[in-house]
Amino acid sequence: MAHVEDVLARYCEDVLPEAEARAVEAHLQECAACRVAEAEVRRGIAWAGAMEPVALPEPDAVRIRRQLVEGRPRSVPWRWAAAAAAVVVLAVGLAHGIRGPLTVEPAGGPPTRFEQAALDLHDRHAAGRLALDLRSSSVPEVRRWAEEHAGVSVNLAIARPAEDGDRFALEGAARVQAAGATALAVAYRVDGQPVTLLTANETDVPERAPEWALGGKRVRFRSIGTHKLLAWTNSGQTYALVSEAPGYGQQSCLLCHTTGARRDAIRALGEHPD
Repeated sequence: MAHVEDVLARYCEDVLPEAEARAVEAHLQECAACRVAEAEVRRGIAWAGAMEPVALPEPDAVRIRRQLVEGRPRSVPWRWAAAAAAVVVLAVGLAHGIRGPLTVEPAGGPPTRFEQAALDLHDRHAAGRLALDLRSSSVPEVRRWAEEHAGVSVNLAIARPAEDGDRFALEGAARVQAAGATALAVAYRVDGQPVTLLTANETDVPERAPEWALGGKRVRFRSIGTHKLLAWTNSGQTYALVSEAPGYGQQSCLLCHTTGARRDAIRALGEHPD
């Protein structure tokens, strides 16, 4: 597997999709050099986990996130991993939002134009009137279509935990205009109830939601009638998620987040005090 070093950190953090993780595992069985690199990364992650957190000025965090989104070097000398362990872990955390607490920020005032677009799309979805450009329950197909036709990525989980059963049902996607931005709408259901996810490149959304930072994951929350709306910005994209799910609507997030640590953080939000 070429350039396996590019995904070792994500593999060690258990954030790779199952198929990619299996490919890395197969490569590690055959490549002694990469097994050494893997051991160094795991030691570095363990060391970094024992360190006290430090604050990074937001301009620096934004710059690092932008560099991660634009692309990182294809070949990394992992023999440096132990010495640069904290940097590796922080970079992975910025790219995937896996470090720090999950914070919900209740919002006052009216929804932003992007959030209102998500609410309108959800109403059409719930009424069976959302026109989907692609009707498919295949996660790989929807992910490919999103990148090719809407110019954004969507991290829908390919492999689902056995505990999910048939709770999550993907319906399809559409390329839409939202607040002046070309965006992707993803329609799915949780326990039979409609959920609508809207995402666009953050540079195309003037009123984008809070960004995830080194201090943790920041998500804006609005309760509008029966609608629960969560909005955030991460890895170069702005998102708005609408459902009628209990609490903060966090059950809707489990379509993408399947690892135990992520799910524990999401479930720990508890009930919204209406």
